[in-house]
Amino acid sequence: MKAEYVRDLLTVMYTCEMYDFAGEWAYNVGLPAKSGVSGCILGVVPGHMGIAVFSRPLDHYGNSTRGVKVFEELSRRLQLHIFHPYESQQN
Repeated sequence: MKAEYVRDLLTVMYTCEMYDFAGEWAYNVGLPAKSGVSGCILGVVPGHMGIAVFSRPLDHYGNSTRGVKVFEELSRRLQLHIFHPYESQQN
């Protein structure tokens, strides 16, 4: 993919690609992601890495129930939310 399209793709992923759960996902996880009815969720930590999880069953939105919980926990523990304030490690 050409670099010029990455910003647009990540924007669509952040706002739409978790189906009707997109708003809650953006609030709780804060990463661009795409889920599929296969049970896979692919998330992006912009500029750093991609994360993929796979597990069934699906919730009523069509997202992996365990996958959502994994991303919520990773985001919380590793402070991955794209709007998480930067905290300097210098005192």
